[in-house]
Amino acid sequence: MKPRTRTNKPIPPAYAPITGSAEQEAIFAGVISAPMRSIVVNALAGTGKSTTIAEIAYRLRNTGLKLEYTSFGKANQEEMQAKAGKYLTAVTLHSMGKQLLEEHFGRLKVWTGNGRIWRMVSTRFDSHMQDVKSAAVRICGIAKQYAQATPEYLKELVDHHDIELDGADLDKSVELAIALLNAMCDPDEIAQGIDFDDMCWLPVIMGLEFRPDSRPDILAVDEMQDLNAVGQILASKRCNVLYVVGDPYQAIYGFRGALNDAFSIMRGSLISLGAKEYPLTVSRRCSQEVARCAQVLVPSFKALPGAPMGSMEKVAHLPLEFPSGSMIVARTNAPLVSTAYKLMRKNKRVCMLGRDLGDNIARLIRSYVQQLRDLNRPADMLEVVRLSREFTNAAVAKYEALLRPGQTSQRAASAVDRHNCIESLAKCTANVSMALSALRDMFSPHKDAIVLGTVFKVKGLEADHVFVIRGDLMPHPRAVQEWQVEQELHALYVGITRARKSLYFVETVPKPLERLFKEPDQVERDQEQANEAQAQQDACAAEQQAAWEHEQAGRNQPPW
Repeated sequence: MKPRTRTNKPIPPAYAPITGSAEQEAIFAGVISAPMRSIVVNALAGTGKSTTIAEIAYRLRNTGLKLEYTSFGKANQEEMQAKAGKYLTAVTLHSMGKQLLEEHFGRLKVWTGNGRIWRMVSTRFDSHMQDVKSAAVRICGIAKQYAQATPEYLKELVDHHDIELDGADLDKSVELAIALLNAMCDPDEIAQGIDFDDMCWLPVIMGLEFRPDSRPDILAVDEMQDLNAVGQILASKRCNVLYVVGDPYQAIYGFRGALNDAFSIMRGSLISLGAKEYPLTVSRRCSQEVARCAQVLVPSFKALPGAPMGSMEKVAHLPLEFPSGSMIVARTNAPLVSTAYKLMRKNKRVCMLGRDLGDNIARLIRSYVQQLRDLNRPADMLEVVRLSREFTNAAVAKYEALLRPGQTSQRAASAVDRHNCIESLAKCTANVSMALSALRDMFSPHKDAIVLGTVFKVKGLEADHVFVIRGDLMPHPRAVQEWQVEQELHALYVGITRARKSLYFVETVPKPLERLFKEPDQVERDQEQANEAQAQQDACAAEQQAAWEHEQAGRNQPPW
């Protein structure tokens, strides 16, 4: 028998210590002098968040303290492990939660998607109406991002997240959701397996605690603004000393349950317990012109002293030849798909982010082709678009007919975006095979390719030259709630701060940035008009208030 050989993992490159900026060196000095004091680092885009954490780990290497790093995203965890794995242990929040669950319940199977909850619905609650079951499953998905599950609180979440009930009774849907959430905490059900959201939610909702010997001395929490309520609580359970790093202006994942004010909540909690706060405002990424653009949204944003001037321009169209290191950014996917196909026809290498979207669109096209063949209709892209439009219009009408006042439909917006992607392809080719081949190619990685992605997909990336298309969709017109509008501005900030050197707005400029491209006197006139309009609104409101008070006073007069 041949002896078993050990396969060694590749050795990460040796960490290269840095000399930080004045702001970073202040953080390092504070940590060295009081390593067991929690800190809060308010770090803007490109200011070196991960580099700062890695350098902290390096400078604490001889203290004997056990340092752990966590973040919501797998990519951040892998990057930190590769960068500073010799001086800390990097884990995701979900792997941390799964570890805690397995400390109490042993090794657990992990269900994909909603497999676990639908199994429970079919075995325990199958007598309920289908619309109530579907609504309850959607409510559970959002509820698992939070640490409360009372009927009143779940109803607030339904309104806050625009959860679509498809006509199901709200009270019955919430009642079933609570029953499902309670059943998920049953040890016998947990033994059958958990899903992705359970990894953070179950340890929090069940009040589980980590073994003292498994805790680190210090836990560094990266991208704090992306955490939901249970993520915050889980991090606090893991360790008493937290090094929290994040950018509140990059909070863009509220639609999936992340708290819009996650950073502020954790900051306030830690400051009240004696944590020290530090700023990181100087971007090592952006040129002076890109920084000037970002300052419209975040006034404290600065470029590194001596950073290149760079450029910021409004242009009529994309260039014929792209400079190396280019990225195209948009709010929605459809204009990116159209642009990617046109570039491919010109023999440009492209890489569109979001492979799951490409697979989804391809499945829809194949499904429509099959239905067209069953109907003996031509199965080309033009017919695919017609059929897609029929289904999309019907779906949107169904979704929007069931909305409550002031509510918008995320599912309707997604359905329209998918249809627009299909229509964009059809405008480029009528051949289904060519369209499907193009989809596979544009969503595949290519070396030295032009990167295309929505503001949500490009977060964490950077490029020398960034081209923003369909700026008229920033902010998105479907954003109506206050927190949605705020996150749209955050998304715009994320998009423009991907640029290292040059920033181009193609055809249209996002409304919040229009004043950068106006003459000073025009900006002044626009501001005067806005002030006049606001004064008129205030005067009208004051008159209405006075009339109401006069009416109330009359009603309260005694009859004599």
